[in-house]
Amino acid sequence: MDSEALPSMTATQAILRIPPFWTHNPTLWSAHIEAQFYTQRILSNVTKFNHVVAALTHEVMAEVRDLIMSPPGSISYDYFKSELICRTTDSQQKCLRQLLVEELGDRKPSQLLRRMKLLMGENSLPPDILKQLFVNRLPSSIDTRLFK
Repeated sequence: MDSEALPSMTATQAILRIPPFWTHNPTLWSAHIEAQFYTQRILSNVTKFNHVVAALTHEVMAEVRDLIMSPPGSISYDYFKSELICRTTDSQQKCLRQLLVEELGDRKPSQLLRRMKLLMGENSLPPDILKQLFVNRLPSSIDTRLFK
């Protein structure tokens, strides 16, 4: 194939590195991508849409197939992004169930607390309940008097 027939890559296209979709945290993935669009001065909604779709796995694409297959320009990039996040984010109920069984494992206590707060999402629990859930997950070797 003649090299002149291929579209030339701009410096922006060569630098932009969109990671595969983060199914464990679609909202954070979206913020990461938006930061890249901003730093690379990508303003076109069509370009943003195409970069995002190219980074999706086939499982995630199936969740938003109707939007991907819609006629070009019939949906906005912002709508697509919000639907992508909405359709791939775990339900509040699932997150709350996970919150109740989350364990410390090999993490630091501060990492466990951040994870528990992430699982809470927009839900709010009285601080005493979250504190008690957190303290109950700590090993008995940790002095929990500081938390009481």
